[in-house]
Amino acid sequence: MPTAFIDPHLVLNSTPQLACTTTPDGTIDFLNNRWFDFTGRPSSDIAGDNGEAFWISCVHPDDRETVYAQWAAGVPLGQPFEGRYRILGRDGDYHWFFSNAIPMFDPKDNTALLGWVCTSINIQPQIDAEARFSHLIETSYVGLTISDARGYITYMNPSLLQLLGYEKHEVEGGNMKWKDLTPPEFAAVDAEAARQLSATGICQPYEKVNIARDGRRIPILVGGTCMRDDSGASTEIAAFILDLTHLKRAETALIQAEKLAAVGRLAASISHEINNPLEAITNLIYLSREHPDLPPEVAESLAIAFAEVARCSQITTQTPRFH
Repeated sequence: MPTAFIDPHLVLNSTPQLACTTTPDGTIDFLNNRWFDFTGRPSSDIAGDNGEAFWISCVHPDDRETVYAQWAAGVPLGQPFEGRYRILGRDGDYHWFFSNAIPMFDPKDNTALLGWVCTSINIQPQIDAEARFSHLIETSYVGLTISDARGYITYMNPSLLQLLGYEKHEVEGGNMKWKDLTPPEFAAVDAEAARQLSATGICQPYEKVNIARDGRRIPILVGGTCMRDDSGASTEIAAFILDLTHLKRAETALIQAEKLAAVGRLAASISHEINNPLEAITNLIYLSREHPDLPPEVAESLAIAFAEVARCSQITTQTPRFH
């Protein structure tokens, strides 16, 4: 029973991607309907079946040389190749596309190249998402560092660079290790974080200290996540870092305030305990001074004692006001 023939152009017109076919030398000879839907241009814009001219007119001028170079390098090899370039849409904006070119061979002779099929997928939403995420990271108050599997730091966002006092080019050199920024006494907690990353892919946030370029010890809260390849092997580690300097200062001030409050409460308690006997002494001196047969020299001493006791009473009365 003969096999039914399916027009490949009909198949390509049914695909949601932009697609085209070329001759063996890479010259475009067919563009599917998605090209005209996306660009908003009619198929009649292809003058004299010159699909090549229509196609390149849709490509961003800055990308044309790169695209032609990719085709020039890929076609002679007769193997699939890929690339990225921008295409002008009906909305008047250029959109990034990922294109994949696949060679077509004669089924009766797998060495005879018939041409190429190229499909292009709109990756502008992905590009936009990456740009938003990059902006978020670059402007975030929270520090971010990325290191490779060996522990060498390959990236720090501006917030972390400013916190530690390093320049971007110093980090991009790839010669800085995470452990070089950590005092030896935190090696144990870092080792536990590494164990968690290896076992679960993340580590719970923990407190430690980083050493800045100028030698300052900066308290931080750090958490991490492990990025893996398709095989599951760890490729990079991203660590999120929060500066705890202001928090630690606030904690220190709070502790100091609590100590002062405790001293105040103790002073108030002592003052209360001292005031009671002072009042008794004051009363006894008063009664003694009222005695009718009191010798003058005794009266003078009692007067001095009365004044001193009054001064002590005044001090003990003022002391609780510090609380």
